[in-house]
Amino acid sequence: MHSPPFPRSLGTLIKALLVAAVVCVGSLSCRCASDKSTILRVNLFPYLPDAAGDNLKGMAARIKQEFEKQNPSVTLEVTLSKDNDFYDLANYKKWISNFDVIEPDTLFLADLVAPDELIEPWENVSEGEWQPPARVAAKVDGKVYAIPHWMCGYFLFSRDPKIAKAENLKDLVAILQATHGSVPEVAGNLFSSWDTPALYLDSWEDNHSPADPKQAISTSLDAETIQTLKEFSDQCNWEGKNPCLDKTYKDNTLAQTRFAKKEVETAFGFSESLFDILKASSGPSDHSIILSTLVLGKADHPLLFMDGFVMPKGRSKEVKAAAAAFVRYMQRPETYTWIVMSQDAPGAPGRYLTPATIGAFASEPIKSDPYYHAIQATITKGSNFPNSGLPELHTQMRDAIISELQRPK
Repeated sequence: MHSPPFPRSLGTLIKALLVAAVVCVGSLSCRCASDKSTILRVNLFPYLPDAAGDNLKGMAARIKQEFEKQNPSVTLEVTLSKDNDFYDLANYKKWISNFDVIEPDTLFLADLVAPDELIEPWENVSEGEWQPPARVAAKVDGKVYAIPHWMCGYFLFSRDPKIAKAENLKDLVAILQATHGSVPEVAGNLFSSWDTPALYLDSWEDNHSPADPKQAISTSLDAETIQTLKEFSDQCNWEGKNPCLDKTYKDNTLAQTRFAKKEVETAFGFSESLFDILKASSGPSDHSIILSTLVLGKADHPLLFMDGFVMPKGRSKEVKAAAAAFVRYMQRPETYTWIVMSQDAPGAPGRYLTPATIGAFASEPIKSDPYYHAIQATITKGSNFPNSGLPELHTQMRDAIISELQRPK
């Protein structure tokens, strides 16, 4: 009897492998089940300090690397580009088919829900770790359509503790005038299609809280709010001009740079403006800078923006699961920490973005950072910008407000 060319066990193994190969070739995905990967395409909010000077490419690469390491069954495609205009509603209608997760400013949230139902609610979400204003901004008709990521509000940068302690505009103006020296009191951009109406709403909230700021979204302007906003605007006047109103500070980094070089007494902007200030100052160890809420009315009731993750309708079960995993990764305290502290760009100042979760503020070194103490204090007393109404009227409101601010006395 001749022996078979292969041992019986080896022959059986080869047959099994051939069968597996046929199954694999015949599958629609052209890959074996053990090698199957879900592709997740994300388009992230891009207006972040470019700490590494690489147009955020390094940040995007690190997000991809870390997420895929933690989620090996998902292939992540990250878009993080300042060339994408996140303040044009028409762009979202294009992105819906190209991305599985998008991170808009929730000013647009209601417009993404109705009337076209471009996005769908998130399922099985827990709001306990979200900052209170973010919980409100995330919902439309009681349903969560945005998972909070970043928050943002207007702050005043100064070097005088008395300025930082002002709890209303009247006191702020009195202190600014009392400390007047050989430089302008205030620098910042008041002429903007988005910032002008947003600062108006912030001032309205300082005057009328706890009333709903949504009722202030109108071209019929509130006289008291215009008066207080104009009083603040007048603090920018210098040598017969108002650079806050004549587009001198259209490039928002200019005001921060002048403050860093002590060419102006104060500057206003978002918390992440601190990155530009520290970059242009004597260094990240410049502890003379004080961060405080920008007061624009008779009390201190800040309004806060929120950026959140939304999911277009019609995604598969696998993509939805991958999207939920991605959101969890982005909300991890460890992820927040390396981004806000610029740990991807050694030697750079912190980005000082505002996390939308409570847990991020309990993570070191955020927990011990004095600037984050001030940011957290603002969140505690703040509420959210309306997530509907402003996109439609923001340009008309800008024009009406600027006309009033520029009106001669």
